[in-house]
Amino acid sequence: MMPDCEKFRRALWGLKNNQTRKERFFRWFLTFVAIESNLDAFAWHWLPLIPSPQAGRGDKA
Repeated sequence: MMPDCEKFRRALWGLKNNQTRKERFFRWFLTFVAIESNLDAFAWHWLPLIPSPQAGRGDKA
C-alpha cells in the first residue's frame, strides 16, 4: 500500500507507477532550476531600478 504523501506527489506530477525515483527527482530538479533562473533574471533586471535605503543620505560615507 502506498503512503498518502506518495499518492499526492504522483498526482501532483501526473506520474505513472513505472516511473523511477530518478525520473521524479530529475523532473523536480529541472523545475527548481527553471524557477531559480527566472528569479535570478527578474532580480538582475529590476534590482538596479529599485532605490536602496541608503541612496541620497549624506550621513553615510
